[in-house]
Amino acid sequence: MCNRRSICISNVNADMKINTSLILIALIALISCQSQTDKFAPSTNKTGAERNQTTSKNKKQQAYPASTEQTQRPKGLQVEKGSKIIKTGSMTFEVKDILAVKQNIDSLLSTADGYFEHENFHNFSNQASYKLKVRIPLNNYEQFVSGLEYGIGKLTAKNLKADDVTEQYIDLQIRRDNALAYVQRYSELLNKAVTIEDVLEIQDEIRKLELEIESKTGRLKYLDDKVKYSTLDINLTEKTPVALAKINYGGRLVSAFKLGFRGLSEFILVVVQLWPFLFLGAILLFNRRRIKALVLREKLER
Repeated sequence: MCNRRSICISNVNADMKINTSLILIALIALISCQSQTDKFAPSTNKTGAERNQTTSKNKKQQAYPASTEQTQRPKGLQVEKGSKIIKTGSMTFEVKDILAVKQNIDSLLSTADGYFEHENFHNFSNQASYKLKVRIPLNNYEQFVSGLEYGIGKLTAKNLKADDVTEQYIDLQIRRDNALAYVQRYSELLNKAVTIEDVLEIQDEIRKLELEIESKTGRLKYLDDKVKYSTLDINLTEKTPVALAKINYGGRLVSAFKLGFRGLSEFILVVVQLWPFLFLGAILLFNRRRIKALVLREKLER
């Protein structure tokens, strides 16, 4: 009986050992599979600094594209050709009474609501001239040009042109408005910035955008002024030759004396410049006479 009991106990112990071994093998296999999965799976554990940097970078990319030059035109904005025209030109006249013509131009300019941007006058002995640069409202430009062309003198040169800057103007407007929108978005990010690095970077971007906005706004104002007021250069010339018939006898006598004295002065200067040749000629002439005298004396002695 004892042998049977001992045999049963030994069988139970053997079965427990087998079960324990199987459990250990299964655990080892499970741990090995888990380690392989962790090895090839991407790591999602990041430090706080890395998370802040990634978040800040994503916010910046969402707030502002690479450049405002790449933005597209809004669908609701229509470009109308000819809405922004810059007119410039130049006209040259020969006139008989330049002062009277200048007063006439003053009157025409006042009627057209224009003004002088530049005015230059010269009065020489044979002619007088005016160089004028005027600015005229666009709506009155053609009428003002017609008034000059047919009312002040002989037109000798004319050059008028018109430049359509509508596309350029609309493009500048879009870029400026986009830059303003980006500044607002950056300002919102600035209020949410956590680190000093983020604050400095956002402020630097805002500063760049403000410079771009100032540049675009200044260019728009310049184009507005050129479109609103056309520019015209006016050149006036009055020829006034001196007529000898209008000079009295005393004046003619004085002029003749001056001309004679000037001629004598020129002759003296020429003689002074030729003095070496004159000196050499005088020596040759003196020697020639001396030689002739010696030859004549020898003949007489014979």
